[in-house]
Amino acid sequence: MTTLTVREAYLAMYRFMEVIADRDNLDGFNVMLGSMSFLRDGSTADAGMWWDWEQAVKRVEGDLDSKLSIEEAHATMRSFLETYNSRGPSDDIIEILIHMVPPSLSEPEGEPLWKDWLNAVRAAKMNEVDAALRLHKLR
Repeated sequence: MTTLTVREAYLAMYRFMEVIADRDNLDGFNVMLGSMSFLRDGSTADAGMWWDWEQAVKRVEGDLDSKLSIEEAHATMRSFLETYNSRGPSDDIIEILIHMVPPSLSEPEGEPLWKDWLNAVRAAKMNEVDAALRLHKLR
């Protein structure tokens, strides 16, 4: 069973959001991704993003030292996005929240976004996510 550290789960979320932003031309995510990016000292560009992530982990798992299953990391991402969206609703985030569901037993392949999530998890586990602070292209 694949598990992720709190940081790996965050990186998976970052990669997931980055892929969707690029693929679907969601310019509004560029600001969010910039705020989520890591600085050289290991903190996020917007310290509130990491705090919000920790709060989402606590809501789902309860313990910041625990490893998260793929499903728990997914639920944590969903909780994080719901909190982010509650501060200033975004049609793009609402759309993702509607379609971001894990597969059911009746549909083992799951939703297309679930496949994107699994790819993001693989990238995070293989250390292929570059969440270093950078300018996101504005279309």
